[in-house]
Amino acid sequence: LERMTGNPIVTLNRAVAVGMAFGPAAGLELADALRSEPSLKSYYLFPSVRGDLLERLGRFDEARAEFERGASLTRNARERSLLQGRAADCARESAAAPREAGMRPVALRRRVIAALFGQLDRNASDDRGADQAFPVRIETTAVADSSIT
Repeated sequence: LERMTGNPIVTLNRAVAVGMAFGPAAGLELADALRSEPSLKSYYLFPSVRGDLLERLGRFDEARAEFERGASLTRNARERSLLQGRAADCARESAAAPREAGMRPVALRRRVIAALFGQLDRNASDDRGADQAFPVRIETTAVADSSIT
């Protein structure tokens, strides 16, 4: 589809998919190639996607700026609130701990919630009965690392 249309929105969607499949650095590389695309300058999802990928990389200051930019571009109050909340999460994460400590709790919670709701959404749209839907199982592990709060 990307080759057929040349549509930058399709390429941005591909960046999201690549980020999910191969990691946020790979997705960010594709997204960054679109930075000079005029049609994306006022598209609120472009900085939102970059913010998500940057957050997953632990680059919270850059992610915060992208979420704030996305929030300023959307006209939808609910989306603006969501993006402002993600920007605030990034500000807290940035101030909370050294960058080399790995994934911060807010990012981890967000990924668990996204995985859970993604699975529930797939189950809800599934044409099988609820008793036959794929089970969702989240396992937790205690971590004795004082740098994680």
